Amino acid sequence: MFFRRILTGLPILLLCLTAQATVYTFTVVEDHLFENPANWYPAFPGTTIAPFDHWVIEGEMYVSAAVIRVEGNLQIGMQGALIATDYHKGIEVALGGIIDNGGKTLVKQIDLEGNLFNRRSCRFSVEKLLAKPTALTQNYGNLEVEEQFRNEGRFDNYFSCTVRGDFRNLAVFNQIRKARLVVAGEIFFQPGCVLTQSAESEIYVGREEKIAIHEQLAAIFK
Repeated sequence: MFFRRILTGLPILLLCLTAQATVYTFTVVEDHLFENPANWYPAFPGTTIAPFDHWVIEGEMYVSAAVIRVEGNLQIGMQGALIATDYHKGIEVALGGIIDNGGKTLVKQIDLEGNLFNRRSCRFSVEKLLAKPTALTQNYGNLEVEEQFRNEGRFDNYFSCTVRGDFRNLAVFNQIRKARLVVAGEIFFQPGCVLTQSAESEIYVGREEKIAIHEQLAAIFK
């Protein structure tokens, strides 16, 4: 009887915990500042998106907080933008966290354990992209990395990925049909990693002249 009462109460307890999830919406009310509570509804959420919570960025938002931690869902809308200032260090995306970019995102560093989605016709620009083994990145738009790209998870490139610094793939990188990867610095594929490349996709590398490396990759991954 005791165990039956505990098990019967569990769904109610879980429902109560889930019901506490909140959607926070940013719109430009007084200015474009992330830290201004007047721009948020129903309240200023702080710098951590809790599990199950959802942030929706509907206007152009400037962030000076040192770090934003994503344990829930960060959604940048079609008319939205997340732009980091000089004081901003980066975004930490925990396991289970999601960044869904449907507009424009410009940040210094992404430490990614969860999921990153860059939608079609959208821009995601970052100085350093550091993806952990649990990370999933799907790029349907334009993803730009200025300094360092390091992938230890799974990266699906459907459109355009440009790395102006060094590119290191230590796990799975998929070049989908008609996708384009351009690396201005050094390119490194760890032996044993997975690279799948559609015959209609392109990979270019080189600091000066971009040189297609289909033949070299074919020799490595045959």
